Amino acid sequence: MTAKAKDGGALRSRALPLGMCSVALGLVLAASYLGRAAIERPGEVTALGFLGTALVIALCCAALLALFLSRGFLRWGAALADFSFALRARNVVALTAAMLLLWAPVMLLMAPFHIGPDTIAQLLWWEGYPVFDPSSRAFLPDAAMSDHHPVLVTVVYGLCYDLGTLLLGTPERAFRAFCALQSAAMAATFSYACCWLRERGAPPMLCLGAFLFWACLPIFPMMMQEVVKDMLSMPVFVLWAMAFADCFWKVRERAPLSRGFSAYLAALTLLGALTRKTLLYITVPSLLALAALAAWAWWKERRKGAAARDASAARRLLAIAAVPAVIMLVVLPKVVFPLASVAPGGPQEMLAVPIQQVSAVVAEHGEELSEEDRAIIGRVLPYDELAGAYSPSLADPVKDLWKRDSNGADRAAFLMEWLRLGLRYPGDYLQSVAYLNNFWLTGACVVGPPVVVWGWEDRGGSDLFPAYGSGYRTEGQQQLVDGVIEGLWGHGPLPMRLLLDTATYVLWVPAFSLALLLLRGRRNWPVAVPLLLSMAVAFVAPAFQARYVLNLVFLAPLLLALSYLWLRPAGEGDGAEGAGSGCQAAGRPSPEDAEPPLPAEA
Repeated sequence: MTAKAKDGGALRSRALPLGMCSVALGLVLAASYLGRAAIERPGEVTALGFLGTALVIALCCAALLALFLSRGFLRWGAALADFSFALRARNVVALTAAMLLLWAPVMLLMAPFHIGPDTIAQLLWWEGYPVFDPSSRAFLPDAAMSDHHPVLVTVVYGLCYDLGTLLLGTPERAFRAFCALQSAAMAATFSYACCWLRERGAPPMLCLGAFLFWACLPIFPMMMQEVVKDMLSMPVFVLWAMAFADCFWKVRERAPLSRGFSAYLAALTLLGALTRKTLLYITVPSLLALAALAAWAWWKERRKGAAARDASAARRLLAIAAVPAVIMLVVLPKVVFPLASVAPGGPQEMLAVPIQQVSAVVAEHGEELSEEDRAIIGRVLPYDELAGAYSPSLADPVKDLWKRDSNGADRAAFLMEWLRLGLRYPGDYLQSVAYLNNFWLTGACVVGPPVVVWGWEDRGGSDLFPAYGSGYRTEGQQQLVDGVIEGLWGHGPLPMRLLLDTATYVLWVPAFSLALLLLRGRRNWPVAVPLLLSMAVAFVAPAFQARYVLNLVFLAPLLLALSYLWLRPAGEGDGAEGAGSGCQAAGRPSPEDAEPPLPAEA
């Protein structure tokens, strides 16, 4: 039977699940595409119009899914891909140079850099200005700095500022060099990811598409010229995501976790949390899920009476997860920070949505609450101030009222109160966090308008970079605003608008990736845990800012490849008959050899 005939037979055998996935995607993505109009302009979106849009999107999704499931997609350009994306140092260097060359025009237009309020606050603390809490705005006279933003990032930016002043004459030059290095690190990480994808069995077209996506979309060089903790953490998190996927394969195939690999994964986990604290709530639960998977596999083998392998993988994964968690949650806040006079950041950041929803109930139904309700809320928030501070557009005004002297029992009681009030006032809860719609409904750009510096002018922010006024935008930055944000995203063709829209990366790409996992790579489901947790992070955001979901933007090609990793049969997609896959060519056992046939051949 010819490959074309096999292709057609495979698609026919999966017509029903493919159709069901397409219909589900059509309904979900149509709601994302039309949702903003339905909310802001009631009556404009009719039921017939919604169903028609859903049908068109479902047909497009069906065509894309059929393409991604076809053997032509797996084989096209395999010889060129195995040459260009083979996991070799020279390939990574060449791809990095090519990517930086494509990024160069945008990087020059973004010059000198973009520094916002978070980094301004960190630089003020480092330079000896009075330390303040960015949440409550209160001064902290006994503190050397605050852990509201990661201390390691404060040290990195502070050293950059001082070295620029001492060695280069002005800190501006140091931060220009810093942004160039940050861009080079991200480009190298992306280039390594392209080769990693091919080595792990991703189709050639997907590897090429990943490179073109990262190299040609202007949002990446724009964001890499920003001096903010989120961008500093991204190379680390992308590397962690690939290491986690490798760890999953080792657990699935009962391969041992070497000390070197375990140390590498633990170091990335810790470094990610030290540069962006919310990553801890993605990386550690993901590793615990793998530990549970390893323990379950060991227990099943032991129960069957087979020659069970030892449980060292589960124990080692528990250690990899526990060490960064203990350091971040115990050692630093309980031991190091008190000795270094670092003020704690407080728990209110992760409780932004509950605080916002309870405040909405207080503002709208305060007279209906009992004295007990008011007392419980008053332990953690100034009850009488909530109604006046509440804003439906963001949680910061009420979140910043959090009482720092509240204890764990007070927080637990508050969370129980939050659950009780949610059952009584579900409509108010939903309306109070309508700003979260921007993550799921199309119509919000994934990159914001750049300016050179701005923020905390009343606390000394205007003194840090006297050559630039607060909110000043260079001519090049204005050209990017006009061309990318106003042009391509605001008035460009629909495909380009979707490529620059936040909802594409928070909903559309993850939904399509999960559909592919369902249709093609069900054995890889556990590797999607970080994806699901990254999506969940959007639900705890205090406001809409695309940087809260950058994980999903930067990992988009990797997410689309989840169903292909280690599932390609040996020899398939190679350039010549009998040629090995990337793993085989490197002289290592190919993980595909132990795989059953693809579902298409079952």
